[in-house]
Amino acid sequence: MVRSELITALARENPGLTAREVGRVVDTFFEVIAETLAEGGRADFRGFGTFSPRERPAREVRNPRTGTYRMAPAQRVVHFNAGREICRRINMLPAAAVEQADASLAVADPSALTSG
Repeated sequence: MVRSELITALARENPGLTAREVGRVVDTFFEVIAETLAEGGRADFRGFGTFSPRERPAREVRNPRTGTYRMAPAQRVVHFNAGREICRRINMLPAAAVEQADASLAVADPSALTSG
């Protein structure tokens, strides 16, 4: 999906808004997320996923054409961790299977996890 498809779909779902108004909302939405990440914060959307900044250290990289090596500088990158609901929908797992998996991971006696 591209930006224009998103705007079209949102405008279709919200007939009281024009495509131009929906476009401004979409632009604002992405701008707020970008600003949050630039400031080092996280953007968490329950059921969908979390965007967070990560530090990538400087590293040596190889130019495949020339075979020469150089140092790539350290940089911040955006990491996306998909939420449970989006994973379920992608894998087409029924909600009952997700709940059953969650239940099987639950610890009956939390004190059993502590040593001593």
